[in-house]
Amino acid sequence: MRRTIRSFFQVWIATGVFWAPVYSQAQDQSGKTDEINSCGTEDVRLEKGRYLRAMSLDLRQKLPKLEEYPRVSPEEEGLDALLDEWLASDEFGDRMVRHHRSLIWNNLSSVPLLNTKALLVTDNNGIHWRPDAARTYRGSDVGCRNVPSTTDSSGEIEYQEGERTYMVDNMRITEQTKREGFVEVEPYWAPGTTIKVCAFDAQQAVTTGSGTSCSTMAGYDDPRCGCGHSLRYCVVQSIIQDVNRAIEQDIDRRIKAVILNDEPYTELFTSRRAYVNGPLVHYYRYQTGFPQDVSLEPAPVDVERLPNLSATAKDTWREIELPPHHAGILTSPAYLLRFPTNRARADRLFNAFMCSPLIPPAGGLVFNQTRPNPDLQRRDGCKYCHANLEPTAAFWGRWGELGAGYLDPQKFPPRRADCEACARTGEQCSEECRRFYILDALTVEEEPYLGMLKSYQFRQAVHERHVEEGPKLLVINSIVDSRFGDCVSRKIAARLMGRELLEEESEWLQDLAKAFVSSNYSYKSLVKAILKSENYRRVQ
Repeated sequence: MRRTIRSFFQVWIATGVFWAPVYSQAQDQSGKTDEINSCGTEDVRLEKGRYLRAMSLDLRQKLPKLEEYPRVSPEEEGLDALLDEWLASDEFGDRMVRHHRSLIWNNLSSVPLLNTKALLVTDNNGIHWRPDAARTYRGSDVGCRNVPSTTDSSGEIEYQEGERTYMVDNMRITEQTKREGFVEVEPYWAPGTTIKVCAFDAQQAVTTGSGTSCSTMAGYDDPRCGCGHSLRYCVVQSIIQDVNRAIEQDIDRRIKAVILNDEPYTELFTSRRAYVNGPLVHYYRYQTGFPQDVSLEPAPVDVERLPNLSATAKDTWREIELPPHHAGILTSPAYLLRFPTNRARADRLFNAFMCSPLIPPAGGLVFNQTRPNPDLQRRDGCKYCHANLEPTAAFWGRWGELGAGYLDPQKFPPRRADCEACARTGEQCSEECRRFYILDALTVEEEPYLGMLKSYQFRQAVHERHVEEGPKLLVINSIVDSRFGDCVSRKIAARLMGRELLEEESEWLQDLAKAFVSSNYSYKSLVKAILKSENYRRVQ
């Protein structure tokens, strides 16, 4: 009955006409008429017309064309050819993208990629400046003056000294300021136009005389660094979500390509294919050095091989090939940023593609240890899930947490001497050591891991291979133990049926999964098998 209601409302919404009474006469082309009780308890096989409508709505989100009905005979000859056309349509690809969004959750609208110091705002005079970098240039949170900028005989930006006074907790604060004028710049996001920008913010240096790289966070503390040529290192509010949307669409396009090209579904998790548009190319080239809460540094792509696309080319997409260490969507920026820890990445894979959610035992968790073991794989209560979760999370061990950069073994070995030295001596540790290596040991069990890559902590020798082989090995393992094929079949069957599968349908599901594997993981063949099954065709 649930499927009947779902199909009815899909057709009602699509046509805008209330056409289906609770009790109706369904007549096929052979002249046979069946009484259909839409709210009855008995299963009723959909006649051809309603069957085609249900399939078209499920595959394309629209009703069949009038000329498509006669292509299928009363004996349903021609059905395969019609289904093949529908399965090759862009509409079907879009429907499958939506299905996978419900599995991967690749919405990044709330993920801040760029540091707030990169944001240009406009003052009352229409002049752009960076409030979060103002103190570096002007000594206070003020913009420049509304006059054209000038330079002295040596080319240095001239400024006017002054004071800014304000109150904090009933205390008067006075700061000395240096305020320059503005220059006109053609920004990368609006070629052919010019805007007014404070001269200090518009500086174009790539590297300063002191050796500071202006394409990194260090540039914010160097008064010689600005937004770079055409303001390439900065953004305005109107374009701040362009990169987030592009990263989301990259994963959508990968999914659509695999399914519409009828490639093995496993390519989603092993392929090196990716897609970039203009905003994404510009971000990879110039802006990954300015992270906020997450980081794409090191960059997950070979920046030197990116296509030449204008930053304004939002709708122009190019396929690129990623380095060999990539593993399809599991190492895509969208997946890594949406699930910023290795445990979260493993947990989503367990749920979405293995149907093996991590849940506590029916009797609840048991805690007997007087001192909690720092190794969650051995800690009472925690080990029930973490004995499986920790080795699986290790497959992402070379993908930075809170980011999407790959940690190359040449630069990031399992143990790094400089990181161990600073951890044991108390000397200042580098940013790389602080981000990726173990520097603190709160218990004796953690002591041996000082100076090691975080993903190696408490790893058993047999699981160290997970870190180095990456998610591709995880996919191979899950294919071998059949969880992958079973789960993928269950998920799409439930989607098309409009409900979770019943216990009595388990044998049918097993047959679907076997056929899916035998077809070299053809997703189209799997969908077609579901649509042609009696389980799909019968009203529930």
